[in-house]
Amino acid sequence: MGLAVFYVAVVAPLREVHTTLDDWNENRISNMQAIHRLGKPERAARRLATYLRLPRWTGTNRHYAVLALRHIGPRTEGVVPALAKALSDTDANVRREAARGLTWGGPKAKAAGPALAKALSDENALVRRYAAWALGEIGPAAKAAVPALAKALEDSAPRVRECAAWALGEIGPDAKAAVPALVKALGDSKGGVRRDAAAALGMIGPEAKTAIPALVKALGDSDAVMRRYAAWALGRIGPAARKAVPALEEALKDADANVRAAAAAALKNIRGEGG
Repeated sequence: MGLAVFYVAVVAPLREVHTTLDDWNENRISNMQAIHRLGKPERAARRLATYLRLPRWTGTNRHYAVLALRHIGPRTEGVVPALAKALSDTDANVRREAARGLTWGGPKAKAAGPALAKALSDENALVRRYAAWALGEIGPAAKAAVPALAKALEDSAPRVRECAAWALGEIGPDAKAAVPALVKALGDSKGGVRRDAAAALGMIGPEAKTAIPALVKALGDSDAVMRRYAAWALGRIGPAARKAVPALEEALKDADANVRAAAAAALKNIRGEGG
């Protein structure tokens, strides 16, 4: 490739990307103007991915490159690999926006699963939180991340723990290896974590039968929403939760109408009367 051809094919497009991101960074243009200037989604994604592979002289524009990829969306070809790679960037802002962008990908972001699982150990709590969230959005296809998500249930940041519990529930029965960690999370100091752990056990279903004693205990939680989730989870476990029947019958007298309704529905499922 001659120098002139190389300049036209490689250097000029990257200079245009750099200038566009500079203008966005300096508020000379809006985010939508920047995205429009970068071209059609697939072409823009390719150019931004190449730009992110450049040396660090790109500076703060790396953050804006990832923001642009997030706006283009992970359902566009080339965006998921670029965001997954950005999860290992030295700039925490870049890593955070990469993880956040992947929360919009759903199952199409499956290829980013290993990078997201690794990001659960990031030094930045927001990166960890978005990584857990993104894995939950991927769903059952993220089952390889179950050990990392189970470990994240002990994260120092409550919102990370909440997202990890929620993600395990979204993975469903394939997250059965995390049941012991979720049972421990039922005793978390934060109500949101306890609720998401109970909901996750319900989503895992019959494979979570070892959690029955802990869920029965949770029927006595001071938080009515937690009691409702515990009852619902026992119902989802089904006939294997027969030993929970007395506690659920007692929950029919709960002061909260939603708890009473959840207990009644759970008893039907356990007794095989569910419609």
